[in-house]
Amino acid sequence: MAKMVQIYSCSALWTKPWQSDSATWPLFPGIGFLQRKSQNSLVKDYPPTYMLTLLHYPSDSDSQQQQPQPPSLLLQLLSRRFLKMTTAYQGQLSLKDIAELAGVGRPAVSNWRARNENFPSPVEDSPPRRPLFHFDEIVGWLEKEGLLPDDWKTKATNVLVSAAINPLTTNSGDNTGAAKVALAVLAAYKNASENRYDFLPDASDIHASLEQFLKSLVPNIISSAQLEALGESITSIPTAALVTLVHGLARINDDSYGTAAQMIVEVLFGNAGRSVFGHHTTSTAASTLMINAASTTTEAGATVFDPTCGLSGVLLGVGSRVDDSTVIGNDLNPDSVSISMLRAYLDGVEASFTVSDLLVNDPQPGLQADTIVSEPPFSLRLGSEQFESVAESVNALLGVKIPPTVAGDVAFLTYPISHLSSEGRAYVLTAPSLCSHPRLDEFRQKLVARGMVEAIVQLPQKLLTTTSIATTLWVLRAPDQSGNPAPVLLADASNTESPEEHIAEWLTAMRNGKTTTIPTGSLSLAEMVTTGSNLLPSQVLAQAPSSEELLDDFNDAWADLSTTADSIKAVLPTGKPEAGEIPTASSTESITKIESIARVSTRSWANDEKRPDDTISAQLATRRKNKNPVEVFIKTDAQTLLPGDIIVPLMAPAPAWVFGNEEGKWVAPPHAFVLRVKDDSFLPAYLVACINAPFNAYDDGTRIPRRRLSEIKIPLLDIAEQKKVVDVIEPLQQLSQQAEQLAAQSEASTSAVANLIYFGADI
Repeated sequence: MAKMVQIYSCSALWTKPWQSDSATWPLFPGIGFLQRKSQNSLVKDYPPTYMLTLLHYPSDSDSQQQQPQPPSLLLQLLSRRFLKMTTAYQGQLSLKDIAELAGVGRPAVSNWRARNENFPSPVEDSPPRRPLFHFDEIVGWLEKEGLLPDDWKTKATNVLVSAAINPLTTNSGDNTGAAKVALAVLAAYKNASENRYDFLPDASDIHASLEQFLKSLVPNIISSAQLEALGESITSIPTAALVTLVHGLARINDDSYGTAAQMIVEVLFGNAGRSVFGHHTTSTAASTLMINAASTTTEAGATVFDPTCGLSGVLLGVGSRVDDSTVIGNDLNPDSVSISMLRAYLDGVEASFTVSDLLVNDPQPGLQADTIVSEPPFSLRLGSEQFESVAESVNALLGVKIPPTVAGDVAFLTYPISHLSSEGRAYVLTAPSLCSHPRLDEFRQKLVARGMVEAIVQLPQKLLTTTSIATTLWVLRAPDQSGNPAPVLLADASNTESPEEHIAEWLTAMRNGKTTTIPTGSLSLAEMVTTGSNLLPSQVLAQAPSSEELLDDFNDAWADLSTTADSIKAVLPTGKPEAGEIPTASSTESITKIESIARVSTRSWANDEKRPDDTISAQLATRRKNKNPVEVFIKTDAQTLLPGDIIVPLMAPAPAWVFGNEEGKWVAPPHAFVLRVKDDSFLPAYLVACINAPFNAYDDGTRIPRRRLSEIKIPLLDIAEQKKVVDVIEPLQQLSQQAEQLAAQSEASTSAVANLIYFGADI
């Protein structure tokens, strides 16, 4: 007689395989059945508890009814493919993840947490500033409170991935290794769905079991050497984090592997910044821009190549848009290539990769690609061997010599040209200096003379994760053999927002000779010879002011100057105060020892800075009013400024000032102290006058000395005496501010006169 082996399990995204109203579904004849045991209190079908009943037939030599026992591999396959075994799974969500799941802002989640005693507690040992919560507990609480939206499953991939990898972000200092392991686990799950599955997540030694499971990736997806490197990364991940990762990624739907892979890369490398690995990542905006630009000339059957592929977001993005494409990537960093290979498999893009330093050893010497995309590192200093190789190749291509200081940028720009097909295009993101460096005049002229430059688009600052400087997109082509090169198309998008959304439109319009929403134009070789070889669009396309603009600027500057001069007359002191009328102090006290003066916390986070999940928006206060104040984020309202607060810059040359009565939430700038008078014993204006006084000038021997609050002395006067001092000083401070404004307007008037001299011949 068959014994029944019952296994309980639940799944976040499990969908019953048979359309039936029955609570029990057969599996395969003689194997078992699947039965709904109870409806979970969560939303329909998430996650109900099911019982998988397998019929186990013991060995019985006397029985004529003996049937074969289901193999253990099938047991594991059923556990994974039908139920996605998750009995021990406890993914972890941040406040941001919870907000995304519930479709609300992070402040709302913070309010729920503060006002509801039954809100789930953070995971033990999770960082206080970035608390993590158990996935199932959060989903259960949201459903119970009626806060789980009906469409929450459409966001499930992002939330599940985040829950699976959140422990890695707090427990692993090796984001590169963590990313490789996470992507490899995803790839193994995908490979298992196509072939076989022989890893049970509940194994006692998960490190060894996972290494064994990942062997299925060799040799079709990764190499044995890459698998060996993966083993080292696996052993460095804590067991609990690895268990959460493996169980969590098992919940990802088969059609969401590519999306999950992209999220893993974005989360683990989103803050790479200027780190070594940061140079191998590309911001989402830059990736989208490159993909959209390259797609304007990439057709079906194209060969797409990225010689500096990094994590291959751009390469795979272009390749996935083109049918029957041949996708090839190369990078100097072996980890980048390993991650790229896994991403390609998960995205369903057939691609090949090499590891090579292209400055010394060309990885694809005979390649003629239809589309080349590249975002190389900027201002790379070359070794002697690299420089010799680059200098030789550039001289062979253009017949020019290049200085060592810019050889790296030149090499990455010219390398794609020699690997383009006759109608191919290369899209290379560079620093603006290549367009205007004075020692590259001949280099740029030769590029244009050979017809190798189709277009240059100047882009805004902060497009990349690794630098805040502006960038330029070069569109290159194979050498023109006609001897009559076309003019270079130029576009200035340096002051635009979201250029990635419009780059395809701009390039298409420029190629067709149509106008665009940004300044565009062209520059011929003859014009370069006459006016110089500067190819920076913002400078080449700059237009001389019209006669009307010149006259308006001239008249406005002098009118403003006259107004300020008149206002100065109104604040000029009518007479000199008597020295004996100025109060004097018999004692002083350090400002830090005055009990009625308190220091206020000034911690804030910039908009693009990693910050805690439950921050609130505020504006950055400045001494001079700014029409467009900078948005920052603070922890609580207690950090906002109140009228009368004193802002003391850390750098001694900058004067202290009193915050006025401004509408909204404001916070002090970074590197500043904030002092608050708690009673009426001191006037803020008096304290500021003392802080800025010569007797509190501080010099620590450095070029820009830093203030120490303990060194600031305040002469002790009663409130009436302080008011007398303020009455004398305030008009002088107003006069000083007016004088600064007068100086600026004098400069503007001088510039207006100079512009008339230079441009005003037609007036």
